[in-house]
Amino acid sequence: MTLLTRHTGFSARRLLATLPLAVAAAAFLSGCSSADEPAPDRIPGGSGSPEVFHTGFSITVSDTSGPGTGSSRAPGFLGDGYDTGDGYENYIDLPGENFRFYFFDDANRLVAPIEVEAVLPTGQTETSKTYYVSGETAADIRGARVKVVALANWPEYPSAGELVPGATTIADLCRARYAFDPARMIPSRENLIPLYGVTDLMTLDFDQLNRAEIGTIHLLRAFAKIEVLKNPETTIDIDSVFVVRYNDAGFCAPLGVNSQADYVHGSYDKDYVNTPHIPSGAERQGEIPMVKTGNGSFVAYVPEYRNLAASGAERPKKERALLRVRFKGMTGACDTVEFKFYSGDKGHFDLLRNYWYRFSLSKDLEPMVQMVPYNEIDLNPDFGLIIGPNYVPVLDDNGKILYWYNPDTGKYYGPDKQTEVPDPYISVDPVTGWSLVRDDNNRFFCYYVPKEDKYFATDKSTRIQNPFMNVDPASGWNKIIDFESGKLYYYYDRKGSKWYRPDKTQLGENDLPSYS
Repeated sequence: MTLLTRHTGFSARRLLATLPLAVAAAAFLSGCSSADEPAPDRIPGGSGSPEVFHTGFSITVSDTSGPGTGSSRAPGFLGDGYDTGDGYENYIDLPGENFRFYFFDDANRLVAPIEVEAVLPTGQTETSKTYYVSGETAADIRGARVKVVALANWPEYPSAGELVPGATTIADLCRARYAFDPARMIPSRENLIPLYGVTDLMTLDFDQLNRAEIGTIHLLRAFAKIEVLKNPETTIDIDSVFVVRYNDAGFCAPLGVNSQADYVHGSYDKDYVNTPHIPSGAERQGEIPMVKTGNGSFVAYVPEYRNLAASGAERPKKERALLRVRFKGMTGACDTVEFKFYSGDKGHFDLLRNYWYRFSLSKDLEPMVQMVPYNEIDLNPDFGLIIGPNYVPVLDDNGKILYWYNPDTGKYYGPDKQTEVPDPYISVDPVTGWSLVRDDNNRFFCYYVPKEDKYFATDKSTRIQNPFMNVDPASGWNKIIDFESGKLYYYYDRKGSKWYRPDKTQLGENDLPSYS
């Protein structure tokens, strides 16, 4: 049996972060407030209560709802030798608020968490979605030396009572576990991969627009990916593949990764973590059937597994994970494939988080091993802390302030922060709480339900397919299609704010779409 192994690291998810700090007009002009007046942002409860600062940041992530949308960007700065990952390997449940951000100091002690208050969709293309996240924190980080820790897709997060500024450490966060169910191992919206990332220590310096660049947050997946496929040089197909021995639990974060420098080196010989972090008592002797994909390969997403002892020596074969493979038409015992390098003297290897182990199998050829990690994914957040009234600057492509937005009230103001202006972007239906999706002229044309990632027509009862993923190639118009039946109801011209029937004849100015 021939074995070609690719030992590759998942590209760590990247959050490109800009931290804007928007200061209230009065405080900005005067430089300070009267000592006799309580600060407007203090938590109610009397003098001496901690100060609370509003936060606001936007994040753009890849859209996994259609074909060809598995990654948010082409290969990033680490080079073409790294794979970008695909689909739900890259998914963050932002609309479900399944993420957390924390500030830590140089001793890895908690400074303050960011408490998320709301997540609003603010834009979408054919391959990505943008969300605005509003919240608050008890940390004034202007000029502070901090790290930013990001967690996403965790089954549970530390409670408020477990987070003690000055006492809680990054290592405390890393004790969080997830349970692994082999029957639900393929990533989906219901089966998300836990993610963890941390920046290097930095001093937050703010520019004239009160923004601070915090760089990139690289997120590591908690799973290892295994893929088995037929070598193109062989004619014998693979019938089935099983993973023998696995762990039924894992830690959501790696241990000892307290800064980006601990796992991002820009060299796939060193990225990412090289020591598994596994709960005690998690090993199981059972078999996991790998899932056959559309391209004929077999895949499994599993927790980390130790094939090596702490000393680096190989564990006994009866304790190591391996693959059991059956080729079509073959009788007798299955072929056994071990997690090892098949050339040189490197021997076996552990299954590590954020790595992809790709086996190309055939009969009667020399085994070969290749090791190539993954590329980075850019998530492009514009991340910020707001002091004073909770106003968020809305900028054009040149950095000019067009509006100020108050997420507490949902209102927009002109550049003077005084003149209220009509909602130029997205608003919320007061009855359903659904977001109103607007066209290029800020006119409403359908509803979006962030918590469920669903779209509805203007009648609020007809569920439709994602209109941004259904675009007529000739006209550029969005297709309004019934979610279940696939029936085309209308075309919508977002640039001209006009409705068209399926035959592309225009509706009259006073006609309303009917979905019966």
